[in-house]
Amino acid sequence: VTHRDGPLLVVAGAGSGKTRVVTRRVAYLIEQGVSPHAILAITFTNKAAGEMKERVASLVGPVARRMWVATFHSACSRILRREAEHLGMKSAFTIYDQADAVRLADYVRRDLNLDPKRYPPRQLHGRISALKNELVLPEAYADSAMTPPERTLAKVYTEYQRRLLDANAVDFDDLLVLTVRLFREHPDVLARWQQRFTHVLVDEFQDTNLAQWELVQMLAEQHRNLLVVGDTDQCLFPGTLVTMGDRSTRPIETIEVGDEVLSDYGSGDFRPAPVVRAHASRTFDGVTITLASGRTLTSTPDHVHFAGYVPGHTPQQHMVYLMWKEGVGFRIGSSRTDTDGRPKSVIGPVQRCQQEHGDALWIVAGHPTEGEARWHEALLSARYGIPTLPFVARTTASTRRLVGNRDLLDARVADLPTEKRGRRLLDDVGLSFDYPHHVPATGTAAASGRVRRRLSVVLCGDRRGRSTMHRIALVGDDDEGRGALESVGLSVRPARKGSAGWRYETANADMAVIAETVERIRGVLDVNVRCVARLAANEGESAVTDSLPFLPAASVRPGMVMVVDDGSFDVVTAVERIGVDSPVYDIDVAQTHNFVANGIVTHNSIYKFRGADYRNLMRFEEAFPDATIIVLDQNYRSTQRILDAANAVIANNAARKPKHLWTEQVGGELLTRYQAEDEHDEASFVAGEITRLTDTEGQRFGDVAVFYRTNA
Repeated sequence: VTHRDGPLLVVAGAGSGKTRVVTRRVAYLIEQGVSPHAILAITFTNKAAGEMKERVASLVGPVARRMWVATFHSACSRILRREAEHLGMKSAFTIYDQADAVRLADYVRRDLNLDPKRYPPRQLHGRISALKNELVLPEAYADSAMTPPERTLAKVYTEYQRRLLDANAVDFDDLLVLTVRLFREHPDVLARWQQRFTHVLVDEFQDTNLAQWELVQMLAEQHRNLLVVGDTDQCLFPGTLVTMGDRSTRPIETIEVGDEVLSDYGSGDFRPAPVVRAHASRTFDGVTITLASGRTLTSTPDHVHFAGYVPGHTPQQHMVYLMWKEGVGFRIGSSRTDTDGRPKSVIGPVQRCQQEHGDALWIVAGHPTEGEARWHEALLSARYGIPTLPFVARTTASTRRLVGNRDLLDARVADLPTEKRGRRLLDDVGLSFDYPHHVPATGTAAASGRVRRRLSVVLCGDRRGRSTMHRIALVGDDDEGRGALESVGLSVRPARKGSAGWRYETANADMAVIAETVERIRGVLDVNVRCVARLAANEGESAVTDSLPFLPAASVRPGMVMVVDDGSFDVVTAVERIGVDSPVYDIDVAQTHNFVANGIVTHNSIYKFRGADYRNLMRFEEAFPDATIIVLDQNYRSTQRILDAANAVIANNAARKPKHLWTEQVGGELLTRYQAEDEHDEASFVAGEITRLTDTEGQRFGDVAVFYRTNA
């Protein structure tokens, strides 16, 4: 936050305060005398930009209104409208939305007499969008086109762009491409904007594409005061054994583009699949997952795995959970894995979430006995100030009791602001608000009438012979949702025969097409995207329909199941956070986007929506080799013995606010306390300990830290 000048890269995991870094730094710069006019802060959504501006305003006051807090597209739109004449455009150009752009691509397809089945307009537009994100202009693509499909796409791209120019219009991708072109072709214009923005800050940098990186680099080139904040890499550690297409294994660091690895094409159908990209980075944090079979896999905390609770496979345990409801906040509770009184087995906390119309659920911990779970529930409630009362009055309880009195339960909502407290609890236990363990299906809240929409994306969710396809589905019963989807060219059909509800569903072998569809839907509807993978093999004559959610390693919990290399479920028995300084590796597998690592099926985390380019973090370090790099992560979590000792010492400080440090990592090495006679004896003891550690235990001097407190 207080870093004054020069490039700065902040690497942080989910839930570690990335956005807070940007807002606090903006406030700090203004307090230090930097003009708000000279600050450009970039986010990815208009909502995030608005929230950031509000947060900065709460810190520095109305002066925050004069700064630029914008998305890439809105910032570029403002620049282009001021500089349009340099590109031969009129400042009143029209911006085509997604539906307009797809419609234009369809007009071009029709006029070029192309088969709509072979060249669907949405796919044509998706290909054009991908080229623009890579800053490939029509002329350059036409020159490099070799195959008939490439030459056809070049014709479509060229004509598509010509018609945009004739209409004095641009699409969303043009906003970025044309701004980069403007700065490249008119250095005087670039210099003027470089002089304007002395500080550039970018949130969620890992989601940027090449065009966005070029734009950021050019704007920050003069003053070099660039702050980028991004997620930690999602990768596996060296020595991880990847199963190859011939069932042999090789360390992940030796895998190259073109190699064939074993991949799950869906429902336990394992076959070779080609590697199309390989990536290496470095991390300071790791998570080791151990399964009941003895298989283990260590990855970075944000590496995405396939893991979840499956009735009939998840062992019985007593779970402590955190539930969230929009407009209400958080609550803590506990429940068994399997509940009584249900004709079909169901995970207990999931049932509670359904009964109380919750919007998201996280499993904080599992315990062998009800007593331990109840104790943990009460401890968390007291520590974080989060209630254990249900969101909805229980019909089985008397209205004389609090849990059965709806009026009293509703009244407590206004008295207990739990949003910040719940998110702090998630951060403290290594969970992410963006990755709940359960989200409910689409529905309408009875009390508020609020429509809750879950957009399901299923990796390997549709089989067509030996080919695998990925499925996307959204259901509803409202005219607003139906109309919104139809407005962007999506075909909606009845949910079932005779039903008033509707369903949108499609499948595609290319995950990029699925991702493009997700972004189109996000543009017109507020949806909760839920990604799962259908990878487990069928059991006997019955098909296994249980799909496992995409979960970062830090969110995996004991009792969940994962799919192993024979297509069966294997139960997670332990999850351990470790501190380590190590290179890490990942690969991208064509079409299936999964591979087998140490016998466990895992996701290739390079792949992301929005055309993000994972190489931008490396490009930043290459462009600014003198950059300061700060890692915000819980790299070396203490054991409980260390925290107990710290709590005992801190408790003697009467001036401090009450705080109790805790961890899920019990035990640890015993602490040694030495009572010295005087400062000379103390120094002699410390020197002797260092000698013992280096001479007899093989430790390096750099492995030893000495902390000394003085009142001088």
